[in-house]
Amino acid sequence: MSLQKIPRESFEPEVLSLLLWLTKELGEICLIGGVVRDYLSSGVLGNDIDLEVRPWRTLTEVQWREELKRAFIDYNTDFLPMNVVRVKFAQSEVELTLPRMDVYDETRSTFGHSDFNPTFSCNYSYHESFSRRDLSCNAVGLVIEKEQTDGDFLLCRLIDPFAGAADIKNKILRPVSAHFSKDPVRWLRLIRFHLKSGFGLEEKNFPMREGDLSQLTFYYFSKELFKNNFLVAINILFGWIEKYKWKHPAWLGKIIFLREFSTAEVITNVDELLCFLLNEKEMTQERFELIGEVFQIKMKLVKSLAAINTDVKQGNVENIVLPDRQKVQLKQLEKALVKFSKKNLLAQRLISQLKASES
Repeated sequence: MSLQKIPRESFEPEVLSLLLWLTKELGEICLIGGVVRDYLSSGVLGNDIDLEVRPWRTLTEVQWREELKRAFIDYNTDFLPMNVVRVKFAQSEVELTLPRMDVYDETRSTFGHSDFNPTFSCNYSYHESFSRRDLSCNAVGLVIEKEQTDGDFLLCRLIDPFAGAADIKNKILRPVSAHFSKDPVRWLRLIRFHLKSGFGLEEKNFPMREGDLSQLTFYYFSKELFKNNFLVAINILFGWIEKYKWKHPAWLGKIIFLREFSTAEVITNVDELLCFLLNEKEMTQERFELIGEVFQIKMKLVKSLAAINTDVKQGNVENIVLPDRQKVQLKQLEKALVKFSKKNLLAQRLISQLKASES
């Protein structure tokens, strides 16, 4: 048994009090997921704390919710789907859930993000409940010991059924189970976490040939890949789509050209693309496709201009005479920009530049 000692000062005082009370009154409390991964990796405890709770007495799902409603009557609490209860504090959020397993219909050939049947039981082993996790580094738990004998540290027992602690130490990403590929969003999260953490991503560790994005929605595409290193992330994603012939939704195929931006020589195009994304408060699939239309036309135009006069590559475009083909491209771009948004300031600026270049 590996015993971990977490400094009590790492917790917000109210959170620490809650954890100790839960351990004494409710059941066996296990910290799980990102909070454990980050603590083992850096020694820093985050403010988003996920708990898996095994009550001292067997509870049904209804009894679980009723029990927590009574326990958290004086807390700022949300009751969420999947038997998740979120408790909000000044600086932290704590989410509690019962042990869960996800059962997939093996007769299906494609799956969306939530195409599984969740089952809950207080009697699931840690190996069983942790098997629903995506990566081994996220399937490591810390069980709070019921008997606490150190006033400065919170004593916890390490739970590691999938050897995730070693993977955290060695900065390796591995899937927990063969079900990894049954959730298209996991591929996006894999890329995002790889870029954010620097953990190694070796394709040989993953079922790459089983990848299928056909049920991926734009909501999760934007939620996962817009968070950081967007251009690098889509370059990796589209590389996998091409290499392993992954199925994907039609809307994703319309923006595959964005892969070019990760190595584009015309840096202003990348800047403008990011400005479009950042200026949109509510990014929808339709608007993102329009952004794609705008920048596809603009890249074609830039390439055409470069072929006409090498001075364009150096930014010397003042005296270039545009043949009819480029004038058509300018009109296409202007039309796309107007369609994109009459309120977008960047679009208005580009339209003004286009009008000036035509005069």
